[in-house]
Amino acid sequence: MTNTNSQNSDTGSCIRFFSCNVKGMNSPVKRSKVFSHLKSLNADIVFIQETHLRDRDQMGG
Repeated sequence: MTNTNSQNSDTGSCIRFFSCNVKGMNSPVKRSKVFSHLKSLNADIVFIQETHLRDRDQMGG
């Protein structure tokens, strides 16, 4: 997992990026744990790789 912060020196604001290789998210338990962890990071932009989802509907929230 990678966490990157980018700060704008003019305004002092910070954009938090997070990238995660989840190696599959078809299990409801794993999916719930991944989303809980991502929410706890309070990132502005999240990149999720290697989800291996079978249907788009599985990401529903």
